[in-house]
Amino acid sequence: MIGLGTTLRRVSDERDHPERQDRPDGAPDSERAARRPRSTDPLELGFTPRKPVPWLAPFLLISTGIRTLLAVLFGAYLDKRELQNAFGDGIFRQVGPDGGLWLDYVADLGDGFNATYSVAYLLAQPELTVDGHPLPRAQTLVMGGDQVYPSAAYEEYENRCKGPYQAALPVTPPARPTLFAVPGNHDWYDGLTAFLRLFVRSRDRNFAGWGTGQSRSYFAVELPAGWWLLGVDDQSGSYLDDPQLVYFDEVARRLGPESKVIIAAPARPG
Repeated sequence: MIGLGTTLRRVSDERDHPERQDRPDGAPDSERAARRPRSTDPLELGFTPRKPVPWLAPFLLISTGIRTLLAVLFGAYLDKRELQNAFGDGIFRQVGPDGGLWLDYVADLGDGFNATYSVAYLLAQPELTVDGHPLPRAQTLVMGGDQVYPSAAYEEYENRCKGPYQAALPVTPPARPTLFAVPGNHDWYDGLTAFLRLFVRSRDRNFAGWGTGQSRSYFAVELPAGWWLLGVDDQSGSYLDDPQLVYFDEVARRLGPESKVIIAAPARPG
């Protein structure tokens, strides 16, 4: 377990940014913000690392059940997907410098700091060696739902999701990896307000060191070799709204007989 005062392992990105080595401790705020934190002190991190969610705690079980019930009963009133029709309808393309593409996928990630940071640390590495094979950092990162637990409060997104990823990769590498995210049922507990603010309408279009690629809570990405990645938002297994159907109708017109499709959709809550 990682406790306060523990030294964090940091991504070795000197190959990406050799000019950032050996900064003095008295560096300006802008430079300190570009460095990875050296401990889990909240003042150093810029957020509060959280413990794992105690899922078997009676109060949490009751409160989560109530949130789920409210989301089912009032989901139609909280649904903001129709409003996203004004956000733009971009269809995106991702391709690597060699014509191929490395893609990473992660889901159910916004729990305790230890687990979330451990995964973010690996995703942020410039290169990993697995069974003797070097694997580069993926150009495209897909988050498959439930980016935060147990509720979708913006503060919890900061502490349980964005913060750990910011600690692992605070600066965008020269290759500029891109992030796409689909919302799960826990992301829907506030009607997608915090999700849209973080992944769709962020002011600087960045999530830690990854650029945010999508313009709505759903997306279509053209990949190399005739592959397509479609991320859908079915409001926790409810339905696809009309603007989303129109969007994917346009995507379907771009597909050919040889096209191959990957659909990213969160699993329905059990």
